[in-house]
Amino acid sequence: MGWFQAVSLVDELTGCFLFLDGELTVFDGADLPVSAVKIISNKVRLDNGHQTEINLINPGDDPADLELQIIEGDSPALVKELILPAKGVVRLDVATFFEITEIAPEAYLSVTSDFEVAGICWA
Repeated sequence: MGWFQAVSLVDELTGCFLFLDGELTVFDGADLPVSAVKIISNKVRLDNGHQTEINLINPGDDPADLELQIIEGDSPALVKELILPAKGVVRLDVATFFEITEIAPEAYLSVTSDFEVAGICWA
C-alpha cells in the first residue's frame, strides 16, 4: 500500500482514490477523505464474509498518536493505540487489530489523533 501527496499554490486542489483487489474482482473509489483530528466511520462489519479494513494516512511532518475505538451501544469501547509515522500509512483489518471475531450491527469506529490524519474504512 502506498500514497502520494500533491500540493498546489491555489486553493481547492481535488483528487480521488481507487481501490482494486488482487483478484481483480473489486474496483471502487471515492473523493479523498478530509484530514481531521477525529474520524468516525459507521461502516464496521464482521459478518457474511465482510471484514472492515481501516486505511489511515498521516500527511503531516510529525508522528501522530492515534486512539482507535470500536463502540457498540452500551458495551465498554474496545480501545487500541497506534503511532502513525510522519508521512506514514497503515492498513488494518478490524478483526485482527482489535482481536475480535464478531461485532454488533450498531458498532462504529472512532479514531482520534493529536495531529490531523486522513482515513477511510472498507466494509
